[in-house]
Amino acid sequence: MRFVDTFLFAEPHEADVLWVKLNVEDHLFHEWVVVENSYTLQGEYKGHCINDLILGDERFAKFIPKLHVIESDIKPDFPVGGRRVLDSETRRIESAQREAATPYLLATYADEDYVLISDVDECLDMEAAKRRRLLRSKAAKGEDIILVPRVRYMFDYDNRRLGRGCVPLVSIRQLKRDGSPDHYRRALGHPSVIWKHEMVFEYSYCYSRDSILRKYGTTGHVGFEQADLEAALRNNHRHVSEYRVSKYGSRPLEWTFETWFVKRRLNSRNSPAFVREHLAELKTDVVSPDYKRNRMETYPQFFPKSRVRRARRWIVLYGKTYSDLIVQNSHYIKYKSRGSHLLLAGHKLVTALRRPGRWARVTRYLQRRRGRKNTARV
Repeated sequence: MRFVDTFLFAEPHEADVLWVKLNVEDHLFHEWVVVENSYTLQGEYKGHCINDLILGDERFAKFIPKLHVIESDIKPDFPVGGRRVLDSETRRIESAQREAATPYLLATYADEDYVLISDVDECLDMEAAKRRRLLRSKAAKGEDIILVPRVRYMFDYDNRRLGRGCVPLVSIRQLKRDGSPDHYRRALGHPSVIWKHEMVFEYSYCYSRDSILRKYGTTGHVGFEQADLEAALRNNHRHVSEYRVSKYGSRPLEWTFETWFVKRRLNSRNSPAFVREHLAELKTDVVSPDYKRNRMETYPQFFPKSRVRRARRWIVLYGKTYSDLIVQNSHYIKYKSRGSHLLLAGHKLVTALRRPGRWARVTRYLQRRRGRKNTARV
């Protein structure tokens, strides 16, 4: 049983995330099949650059024997330029790029082999032996489609997005049935999946400001502008475009765990060892160091100045983040009587925190308690 990873490459600003990906996955993967198109997803001609990049950068020298590059020339069939491009049109180019790898994969690998259908900024951590054992045990069951859990970092390598997703690991046997790698990323969506260990780490938009703006003009998601980026970096939240909200019905800025990012101290549970060892040279430092204070000034409805009120909102937010996933992935909570009692207790706790006036009573109690202690000291 062999493992291979296939992904798309766009431009030189992705060199660092590619370097991370290759080092983190090298311990298990037999090969990487990289597809680069001469046109961006929004239809702009750019040429090919990955071969020059990996040959000219000594960081990639040891990986060249395991890198198979496919250069495609898929031209846009739509008017190119700004907001005239639609998301549906960029998806067609992306789908065609992914399918360019299919003939090579089917001709080179056996039915029992597996292909990870990923992006360049998604790396399956195979440095850790515990994660390698877990992945092999999942693949040994013979399932044709395995959804590998993914966590995401945005704008910087230690800036965590609380939401979860997954990346499809598909057998060659399954790929022979329809021949469409992109189908598994689109049709399956990105449901939240939890295993014993975090597996895939995505470093989305972990570039300099100029490179992020360049990505806005080439990525498959059309309509983001510099003002959207500045607001996102100042307040450390997902980039929101008013144009996309009105055009595509994208979600506006709201109080959901997918919207607000948090700085994390990296450890063996939430990051690959390679990222921790090279964090100083990888960090982008594009997020404002004062983002917590900026949030209270810009979004007082979400981040009140009262520490108690902020704590209440965050407790509810984290409760929503993890409670559904725990129930979804825990056989014990689903089917055991004690589990239902725990679930009911958790529900009562979150409901109590949401009741108006509850925190005010707690605050008054603490104030009275402190007053009694001060009186006793006197």
